[in-house]
Amino acid sequence: MGTTPTQARDRLARLLRLVRGGRRAVIAAQDRPDPDGMASAAALKHLLQHKTRLDVVIAASGESGRAENRATLQLLGEPLEDLDALDLAAFDLRILVDTQPGFGNNSWPPHVPVHIVFDHHPRGQGIEPGQVADIRPDYGAASTIMTEYLRAAALEPPHQLATALLYGIKTDTQDLTRGASPADSEAFLYLYPRANHRLLAKIERERLPRTYFANLAHALLRCRLYDSVAICAFGPVESPDVLSEMADLFLRIEGVRWVLCHGIYDHQLHLSARTVLRRGTAGDVMNALLDGIGEGGGHDMMAGGQADLPADGQMDDMCREIELKFLRALDIQSRTPEPLVPNPPAPATPAPQAQAAPHEQPPPPAAQ
Repeated sequence: MGTTPTQARDRLARLLRLVRGGRRAVIAAQDRPDPDGMASAAALKHLLQHKTRLDVVIAASGESGRAENRATLQLLGEPLEDLDALDLAAFDLRILVDTQPGFGNNSWPPHVPVHIVFDHHPRGQGIEPGQVADIRPDYGAASTIMTEYLRAAALEPPHQLATALLYGIKTDTQDLTRGASPADSEAFLYLYPRANHRLLAKIERERLPRTYFANLAHALLRCRLYDSVAICAFGPVESPDVLSEMADLFLRIEGVRWVLCHGIYDHQLHLSARTVLRRGTAGDVMNALLDGIGEGGGHDMMAGGQADLPADGQMDDMCREIELKFLRALDIQSRTPEPLVPNPPAPATPAPQAQAAPHEQPPPPAAQ
């Protein structure tokens, strides 16, 4: 069920009471924020700037790797501060959006208290009694939550913000087909006529850097199939976003129902899992894979996590054990991998071509 107008107004009133008297606020999203996180943070900043006298900044750690994510940030025109470089104690209001304290996907220092949390992921153990948390795991996107706050405040979102919020819902719910609730559909219908669809199309068709195709070629050769499961051991990556991007792509392989991609970034092993099953409990599976060695979580159909690399250097053993746990959790009996793309044969050496003499001109074409 979605939120009623009365419930939305009550939540807005509670938020405004909480922030009353504050001077500076920081809104932090997950590391390398995705469109949903960026749009939600921008919507909250828009709300606070119009309903309070707060000086608000948005912060995150790391640079987004996906072209669409960078295009969304450019669309919003919001400066994104480096979370690691901020003096967080200087802010009298500290807010997390689309993530939670203690989640491995953000770099929020554990010794710095968080006052308010807005998220659509399952409630984590890092939420403390003194924190105000609006957490709705039945929602498919944090953008839906923030759209409800804007509507309760009678704030019409500018076209750029409406476009970003719409795209946040589209990406986190795969066009309302993955984990979407009636509230997500309602927010989508509200935002659709207010969005700039030319800008939306530009984001969705953002030109891709050559590194994307290099990563794709590498991933295709590293992807292995075990019945209905695809596993890609990527190795070092320039951004964990590569793993989620490839996991989304490999889920489209005919006959595949689950995908696990893993790779190494910044001295950690990062994982991304996807499933086509609407009640696939991907978040629970990810938690089980990283139990005792890292942090993970997610929704029924998508999840992610990370773990520190083993001190003894047995990286291959660690990855293999995670893969075996993944196959056992899904009751996959096969242990013999089938490559998605067989190693291509070496290209034949081309025959040498005759070279024209210096300054020699080719003969003119024959008359027709």
